[in-house]
Amino acid sequence: MLLPVDILTKLIVHAPWTISAGRGRVASLMIDELEVQAGPLARRRVPGPDPGSVTESFEAGTHLVRSKNVKWLDPAGYARRVDVGLRGLNLHGREIDGWRGRNSQRDCAFVDGLYGTGLRLSEWASVLRLELPADDETRTYYTCRLAEACAKGGRGRRFWMPRSVLVDVLAYEEGERAAAVRRAQRACRYDRLPGVGLLQNGLCR
Repeated sequence: MLLPVDILTKLIVHAPWTISAGRGRVASLMIDELEVQAGPLARRRVPGPDPGSVTESFEAGTHLVRSKNVKWLDPAGYARRVDVGLRGLNLHGREIDGWRGRNSQRDCAFVDGLYGTGLRLSEWASVLRLELPADDETRTYYTCRLAEACAKGGRGRRFWMPRSVLVDVLAYEEGERAAAVRRAQRACRYDRLPGVGLLQNGLCR
């Protein structure tokens, strides 16, 4: 059996019968005496993971290997994961016993926006309410614009939003979000915030 030099060195250095002070010397002496042979597989030098670094790869290695194990979700699989993971529903559509999820309407609207528009997380999170189109029941998709300051690389672009995503966002605005704002108003939380401005008719007061 042929062993690469680096593997054999580790076996010798970490062997239980070697003393700690002489492990390196014992390893080098044994390697010299054993005439270790190189592995039978040809290798080639390829760029490493860090800039400017170089590593070795097998010459006969395939060039079509994916660097990451990417798993894809079809619409049905995505909907099932959202129902179970965010809405707290079981496989039969009923609420899971003991479910203690918070802000499920907000989380579902946000995740649906990511899935439906294809925007990056930071890009979708930067979209303002006033940038959303008005709801139109006759339309299936809306053409929207991502601001340059919010897009990756500073390159603004158009993106398409399904009406289902817009409906989810508006439902959250009029549902859980409106309820949270009313609770904060009753508790006078906004009055205690420093430097708060009120925007009326495009003017901040």
